[in-house]
Amino acid sequence: MGGDSMSLGEQWRIYRLEGMQSLQNRTREQAEEARRVKKLAQLGERDGRLEVAVDNPYVLNVATVPPGWERMPSQQQLVDRLNEERKLRTVALAYPRDEAWWLEVWSANTAGIYRLKDTPNPVEAILQAARLTRVKVIHIENLHGLPPHLVQSLDDRDLEVVLSIHDFTPFCARPHLIEEKSKRFCDYCTDAGRCAACLQGVDLGASRSQADYRKVGAEALRRARVLVYPSAFMQRRFADFYPRRQAGQNEVVLAPAAARAEVAPWPRDRANIAFVGGVHHHSGGALIAPTMDQIRRRNGKAAGFVYGTGDPALVQQLRKVKGLKVQGYHRAGTLATLFARDRIAVAVLPSIWPEPYGLVADECLAAGVPTVVFDLGAVADRLNFWEVGRVVRPQHGPPGIATAVFDAIGRSLTIPADVIKTIPTPAKAARRMTDLYKNLRVRIR
Repeated sequence: MGGDSMSLGEQWRIYRLEGMQSLQNRTREQAEEARRVKKLAQLGERDGRLEVAVDNPYVLNVATVPPGWERMPSQQQLVDRLNEERKLRTVALAYPRDEAWWLEVWSANTAGIYRLKDTPNPVEAILQAARLTRVKVIHIENLHGLPPHLVQSLDDRDLEVVLSIHDFTPFCARPHLIEEKSKRFCDYCTDAGRCAACLQGVDLGASRSQADYRKVGAEALRRARVLVYPSAFMQRRFADFYPRRQAGQNEVVLAPAAARAEVAPWPRDRANIAFVGGVHHHSGGALIAPTMDQIRRRNGKAAGFVYGTGDPALVQQLRKVKGLKVQGYHRAGTLATLFARDRIAVAVLPSIWPEPYGLVADECLAAGVPTVVFDLGAVADRLNFWEVGRVVRPQHGPPGIATAVFDAIGRSLTIPADVIKTIPTPAKAARRMTDLYKNLRVRIR
């Protein structure tokens, strides 16, 4: 295992769309993941128990994707956190890959892997992993990509479930809440007809309608022993969606964190603007070109840099925009280094959906770069609380973003050291999560 190598056709497509650096970044990460997996010890099974020469784990973490190459932010924060947790406890991680389910066990000094018996059913795979590791606590790191009824199925088997909510999956089968036809934020739509039109062709599991799907989501939240939210914003939203709670249930706000590079300050003497968050409709990819046009009307020497990848059609359009350079896929934690290289003065995160947390905003702020966002979600909450960056009303669109960009440049906005120190780190997230596990373990004994 370890992931198939990219075909020549795929490499050529990436090269033409995103450039050589993006292709090299992807290829390097894929090779590193293949080497990592190759070094893992092959674990065995005896008498229904996993053979591993470390302390037994007391929780099984479940991911929807492998800890491999081309990591999205939600995946990267999980890998970084677990790498820190392995210094504090034995980590057991189950995930799907290559049409199978795998179980990895990590500790401070060793790591091994075991292929679970062939089963297309995620519930059975997770139950099998729980039996092999003798755990009673299952941490579902994200429901997206897993059966909607997973929490209920595990709870029915007398397993305690910790559920992390990194998007709106329990509320909608389109977790970014972008309507298919308009490509706009649905504003938490509950209109049955409008939802049905948007969700045509979307797998709702056993549910026949969005209303039925949301009942399953409500039950998942009710059945989980612990709910972990990435932000107070998400906790508030789900309290509005599903006000009923299980007696004795615990809710925790634990901000995610990803490793990041630290670089020396660089000159901010150019109108160089970074567009971050990827090139997707939900991340505002369609607004980058008109925003750059607005910026260059005011300053013809302004330069835009797009960091990240996404929808090929949107990326292709951006490659034709004057004054804009598509940098493509970059490795996790390298944004500050790229900002220093390109002498970025301001970052723009033009997401048109309410970001549950927005790790990329933390990476920008930690690099000392003021950030401009729409007044949506957890990122806007943080910028307003810290009084850094600029928050723009969504209805003001690209002209509003451009005005905020030049306001930040004109005022030479900086990020206070106290704010940067407040930004979570993987080590802090690992300690908080490990404490949560230990407290839960004591209560269920």
